[in-house]
Amino acid sequence: MIGFGLAWLLVATLGTQFGVTHMEAGRASVIIILELVTAVASALWIGGERMSVTEMVGGALILTAAVIEARRAA
Repeated sequence: MIGFGLAWLLVATLGTQFGVTHMEAGRASVIIILELVTAVASALWIGGERMSVTEMVGGALILTAAVIEARRAA
């Protein structure tokens, strides 16, 4: 099961990296940051934990900065 999970993680990572190399840098940065936000959200959901307001605001600021930069570059 671990090998299967690692193989699929490798395929997903390589697929993302290939796709990101064929798009604009601003869009690519937003996609990479959204992957991190999704990873945090799923880890919280699986672990049954909650984020503090400060952590939520920090995440929102990071995501907002990425979107502003992507729009500015376009």
